[in-house]
Amino acid sequence: KPPVGSGLNVPAEIKLEKCWCTSKSDRKPITDMGDSRLQSHVERLRNMNDTKFIDYLPETGTWIFKVEHFSSYGILNEIQVN
Repeated sequence: KPPVGSGLNVPAEIKLEKCWCTSKSDRKPITDMGDSRLQSHVERLRNMNDTKFIDYLPETGTWIFKVEHFSSYGILNEIQVN
């Protein structure tokens, strides 16, 4: 992996589609921004660590955010089975 700031490990704007909040009753996407469930969903996206929230488009479920670099993610505390 290249060091931060070089290669592909640089700041980027990312758009993830189909990041919908879904209704528990029918599993359909909630697209009404007035719905409190969708407002909570967007708030969770706003508070994601190491991201800068840009926008959320409810019609397509597109979450747009920026990152400073790409990091590897993993389990912080692995559970060992004896």
